Amino acid sequence: MKKYIIFVLILAFALLLNGCSNVEAGTAPNKQGTTVQNAINTEISESYDENEEVAGITETKVENKDAKKEVVDITVTKVSESDVEEPFYEDDVYIYIFGNPQSNYTVVKYSDGSEQKLVDALKEGNIKITDLDTFGIKYYTEIKPVDNPELSYEVQQSNDYNIPTDLKSMIEAVDLVIVGTYDGTVSTYATEIGQIYSFGKVSDFYILKGDVSLGSIEITFHGGSLPVSEFMKYVRPDISEKCGFDKLTKYEADTKYIGIPSTKYSVNPLETYTYLFLLNYDDENNVYVVSCDAYGVRHVTKDANRNKYEVWNPDTESYEVMPD
Repeated sequence: MKKYIIFVLILAFALLLNGCSNVEAGTAPNKQGTTVQNAINTEISESYDENEEVAGITETKVENKDAKKEVVDITVTKVSESDVEEPFYEDDVYIYIFGNPQSNYTVVKYSDGSEQKLVDALKEGNIKITDLDTFGIKYYTEIKPVDNPELSYEVQQSNDYNIPTDLKSMIEAVDLVIVGTYDGTVSTYATEIGQIYSFGKVSDFYILKGDVSLGSIEITFHGGSLPVSEFMKYVRPDISEKCGFDKLTKYEADTKYIGIPSTKYSVNPLETYTYLFLLNYDDENNVYVVSCDAYGVRHVTKDANRNKYEVWNPDTESYEVMPD
């Protein structure tokens, strides 16, 4: 019996030791897991702190570089005595112009105390053109010229001419016939009833009929295009209203074009090219007017074999020999 009790006591003691061993074994993984988790947390924390610091630096750099400064003033420190116009800025649609040279004396002041020349501030995007309005800086705009703009509205030309359009008959009927170089279109305008005309210059010419003592002459012809806003300055208000132009915004009126569509009967002279011009003199406006559209401005080429000039015929769409 005593042996049995001793055995039971030994067994219980062994079980107790084993239980303590199991608890210790179970604790170790927990401690290890906690240690690893703490290490991960520490690494994440350190990584976050480091990134936070880097992000803070980066954010500061971006803010210093790109954040818009508050414009506190735009001041003209001096105005040139010259009344020569000065274009100082342009965008896709407009040219912005001072009435006299003053861009070098116009300063933009920022909330951080820095200053900058106006043209540099505009170029770098630190201010908008509307900021000039805010601070009372006076300027005006012109619409940028557009080569061969797409027409939103068309004005049809008439092909009903009151003289024969064969070349010989036309030469006999008009006041002045010259062969010369087209120097380019100077301007375009509209009449009060909505007809569109352009002015161009001709130089380096010789006279086939008539008399003119100028080295170059200005001609006008039916054709060309205008921004709607410019067209509206010439025509009667009822025509603008009928076309709905009075309902357009300023931007729409400045960017939509009205003109005469190009056909084989249109006057479309190219700069530096040589043409035969058949002209009548307009006493009232002191200008030579092209007769019968494309019949009055005909491209000229020279036949090397026959040593004769040939002239374009819009009807046959071919060249014909210049009549004697």
